[in-house]
Amino acid sequence: MPEINLKDISPTRKEIEVKYSDTEVKSAIDESLSEIQKSATLPGFRKGRAPINLIRRRYLKAVLEKVKEDLFEEGYVEGVKKGEWRVLKLLKTDIGEVKEGGPFTFKAEVEVAPKVENLQYENLDVDLNKKPEEVKEEEIEKVINKMRRDIADVVPVEEEREVKAGDVVNVNISVERKDSPGEFMTLYENQDVLIEEDEAFHTELKRSLIGKKPGEEYELEVEVDKEKELDETRDKVKYKVKVNEIKVLDLPEVNKEFAEKFGFESVDALKDYIREMLQKEKEKNFNQELTQEILDALVKANPIPELPEVTTSEYIEEEYRKAGVDTLPEERREEVKQKIADNVKKGLRETFVVLQVAEKENISVSEAEVDEFFEEQAKYQPGQITPEQLKQLYIQSGLINKVRSDILYKKVVDRIKEILKGSEEKKEKNEEKEPSGELPGPDSDRTEPQGGEGV
Repeated sequence: MPEINLKDISPTRKEIEVKYSDTEVKSAIDESLSEIQKSATLPGFRKGRAPINLIRRRYLKAVLEKVKEDLFEEGYVEGVKKGEWRVLKLLKTDIGEVKEGGPFTFKAEVEVAPKVENLQYENLDVDLNKKPEEVKEEEIEKVINKMRRDIADVVPVEEEREVKAGDVVNVNISVERKDSPGEFMTLYENQDVLIEEDEAFHTELKRSLIGKKPGEEYELEVEVDKEKELDETRDKVKYKVKVNEIKVLDLPEVNKEFAEKFGFESVDALKDYIREMLQKEKEKNFNQELTQEILDALVKANPIPELPEVTTSEYIEEEYRKAGVDTLPEERREEVKQKIADNVKKGLRETFVVLQVAEKENISVSEAEVDEFFEEQAKYQPGQITPEQLKQLYIQSGLINKVRSDILYKKVVDRIKEILKGSEEKKEKNEEKEPSGELPGPDSDRTEPQGGEGV
């Protein structure tokens, strides 16, 4: 075995130095030449019968290069094993030459995932006794009302009046060109817009229609939502709106006929189905929120003071590219870049801690679990694609590793839940066993200690 020396440059940057003795180098060269001799065919000799000195003369240069590659790979792998690191990136190498009769030395500098000392995940501050909310009747009614609107007839308003909430307004909408202020391009012509009764659904553009009359034209400047539209290259957008006509929805009654249009035999059956679907959605959202709460608590309990510099920078730059930050106005660019950088760093801290928990708990993802994921996904596209075809699409698009990562995250979170529940149950049992700590009163059933006075 070669001599392996490890050096800590920083918590996330390490150096491996590997030294092979001249004896180890000679042995590797001789072994490689012997392998070539077994299959080499030289003029005047049968296959595998050529003298080793002729093999050496013809193939030595290529053998020295191969031995260098083999020894580097072997020493690098052993160095990483010795350091017990999760290597993220090979940063640089300093590799000597392999020569007959001499030693071989190389150095490799690597960036590694940070390690948390005293990893803690058994007593996270997470309430596992919470339950998802039950579906309320008004939520079911809200869905029913949307279904009514979806199949309602739209009829013109005969009277002269202004637009109000609940109307369907026929409009023409143009937007000012980004590169030519003052010029407008058509977005919609004769477009019906529903002004929902629920204020939460109103956009600024929809709200602006309330109080307008048919034939009225106006301009509206709307601020861009910086939180949602990172790709937007301006702070405000100007619209030109013309109100053509006011209409109303002729809503159908909620009765047996209404339910049958959606494939249900009764209104009660329809409502039961809606309740079930809404409850599943609530449970899904609840589980997602609980998962994130556990991950946040995990990261908080296991702080990582220093992230790997090169890896972090590369991730941040890639997210900058995806978000198109270079196209943003200069006054917004730094704000967006900071937000992206913070999100990347948060995600990396989460990933590094999750991977360490997975390692400690011996959690991994099998190929059978990956296949099970694609079998489940293929059920949503019956007859259109097989699980294997879907898997190949993920492999080709480079998304297969995300699937494995998502499965691993879920298994880690599920394991933490088990541990936390076990800790909570153990705590409750201990509390039941503990004495109250109160002295017995006059009516106590406890007997007096034996042994006479003064005891």
